[in-house]
Parts: sequence; structure tokens; C-alpha cells
Amino acid sequence: MNRRHHNRAATHTGHQIRKSIRPWHRRLGLLGALFLMLLTLTGVAINHADGWGLAHAKVRIGWLLDYYGIQAPAQSRQFDDLGVTDNLLWQQQRLLLEARRPLLAAGHVNSMIVAIDAEQLYLLSSDGELLETQDKSTGLPTPLSGLAIEGSTQVWLKGEKGQYLADEDFLEWRQATSFVPLNWLEGSTASEALLLQARSANLTWERLLLDLHSGRLFGSWAIWLWDLLAACFVFLSLSGLYIWWSQRPRRK
Repeated sequence: MNRRHHNRAATHTGHQIRKSIRPWHRRLGLLGALFLMLLTLTGVAINHADGWGLAHAKVRIGWLLDYYGIQAPAQSRQFDDLGVTDNLLWQQQRLLLEARRPLLAAGHVNSMIVAIDAEQLYLLSSDGELLETQDKSTGLPTPLSGLAIEGSTQVWLKGEKGQYLADEDFLEWRQATSFVPLNWLEGSTASEALLLQARSANLTWERLLLDLHSGRLFGSWAIWLWDLLAACFVFLSLSGLYIWWSQRPRRK
């Protein structure tokens, strides 16, 4: 009689424990499933990043760029279809050049594109291919502070000691004086699209997926979040084992 009463009490206690555990087992199981789904989907996307174009696709979502702390360029100007943001030269949606220093001006001449920073001049084809880079060693009158293009052939530079005119082949720069006032390229205020484009140059979808997959996206909280999820999986394992063990058929 006592043994039967003891068995009933143990069965009742086990039932109460299972009743308490099951809701948490289901909730945490759902959380764990979502976490595993996230890891699976991001993992698959990362494995196919090159084939799907994610390795070079830029993130153009403002709040994500804000979350990463990617600021707008310190300086930006629009020169017709060319845009300058810090040391980057753009044409429409395409990045043409990453200069060593902040670019000062850019324009079109003789079916080419010319851009300058304080120490270098860059010549690019109309397709954006870099053809030549000039600096002090090639006779460029550095430091530079301005660029002017007269007509479609004459390229003028403003240097520390005056104005300089290039020959037809851009091989020589001679100090000269223009008979008419030169129109030094100053550009116009950059569009919001150009500023967003410049910011997005620093973040690709592949990097975003890698940070999400590894938890780096959540910063210092990632360590605690991953520890919490690990604890959830331990609880799921133990609670599932207990539920199975307590419900197994008993031998008579």
C-alpha cells in the first residue's frame, strides 16, 4: 500500500514538473528554431555571395549605414556628370577612381576625364579606365589648388607659383597667362544620391551577412546574446531528455 501510494505521488510530481517545463520547452524551442534558421539562411547566402553578386553589392539603406557609423564624406562636389566625395571620383553610379588624397576638381577634356588632388593629376578614358597619373616627379607643378578647362582642349592648373597650361599630350606644363579670365572648376552641391552612394561604398551585403552570421552586428551585446542562446539549447536538451524519460513506457 505504501509503495503504491509512493508511486502515485512520484507520478503526480513528475506530471507537475512536465506541465511546468513544457511551455518553456516550446517557447525556447521556437526561439532556437528561429536562431538556427537565421544561421542557416545567412550561411547559405555567404557561401553563394560571389555567385549572387553580394560580394560587391553595396548596402544603400540609410539606417543600416547609420548603425555602422558610416558618415557622409567630409567634402563632396558635383561636376556635371562627375561627382567627387573625399578621395573618390564617381560617374553616375560607377566608382571610377580612388585617389591618395581628397580630390579638388574633375572635368572632361578631349574625350578623357581629368581629376586632380593637391599632389597628383589623373587622366582617365571616357570609360573610366585610368590612363596616367602625374605628380611632381613627372613635372606636375605641385601643390595644386585649382583646375580649369577652356574649350575642350586646354587644361589649366593653379599652382603655388601661378597658372600652368598643359601641352596637347599632357607631357609638359608651362607657366602661362590666359588672355581671358579662367573658369576654375568649383562644382555644385552634391546630390543626396551621391552622398548615399559614397557612404554605401564602405559596406557590402556580404559583410553585413557575415556580421549577422557571426553576431558582430550586435556589437558587445553579441557575447551575452550568444551565451543566452547557448543556455537555451542546454535547457532544451535537458528538458527534452527529461520529458522523454518521464513518459517512457515502464516495465511491469
